[in-house]
Amino acid sequence: MKRELITLISINIFLLFSAKAQIGLPEDYNLKGKVKSLDSYLYEATDKFGKIEKGNNSIYGSYKKTYDIRGNKIEEIRCVFYSNKESIREKIISEYDSNGSIKEDNVFNSDNSLKFRRIYTCDNKGVKVSEKLYYSDGSLSETVNFKYNDNAKLTEERIINSDGILHFINIYEYDNKCIIVTFLLSNVDNFKKDLNHKTRYKYNKQGDCIEEIGYHSDGSIRILYKYKYQYDKNDNWLSKVQYYRDKPTEIRERNIVYF
Repeated sequence: MKRELITLISINIFLLFSAKAQIGLPEDYNLKGKVKSLDSYLYEATDKFGKIEKGNNSIYGSYKKTYDIRGNKIEEIRCVFYSNKESIREKIISEYDSNGSIKEDNVFNSDNSLKFRRIYTCDNKGVKVSEKLYYSDGSLSETVNFKYNDNAKLTEERIINSDGILHFINIYEYDNKCIIVTFLLSNVDNFKKDLNHKTRYKYNKQGDCIEEIGYHSDGSIRILYKYKYQYDKNDNWLSKVQYYRDKPTEIRERNIVYF
């Protein structure tokens, strides 16, 4: 049972990083202008004599993304660092239909063997309504179904395992410049009390998250992150500093190339 839970949580995180593009959590969700490629590097942040500096990036790694002229991501390469050398961990190739709607993502290991395949279903407006995650042998891992409000904003994600059992629900609420996400864990009773939680995201005028507060089910604060940015002339950020309870913990830097 414990092994099953760990697997479910790991796959759920993999799925949610795609789904959360609509609420702004991935680093490239809010790109402006005609971006051709984006390289991103994540470092430890250290506070030396009141100045924030980059530390080691060997435990974090990097990613490199390429886009077509319509702004669709067509390739992503995720890397890790060993002995200060960058090595490919996995590669994601995305495919789209003639209307520009996402069809599938193929995730490959460093040896180019298939790791996962994620197949999407979109409505006639190109809005994603579901996605299915498959293992490399073609067997189904999980299904995610999406619901939206009248303004086409995401309101709910339901994550269902291969047996058709509902395991995770994410509920999205919108309050001024904030998004509130409630994470509910189903059918794992022994862990339900600890893992159900709510997170509130606050955004600046550029549309980037500047504050993330997570709450336990009893209302107590679970996490508290703040973010500060430096921008280029297109209002795309080039540097992002993460603070945990007012202490700098990470620095992410991006190199952006435009068409």
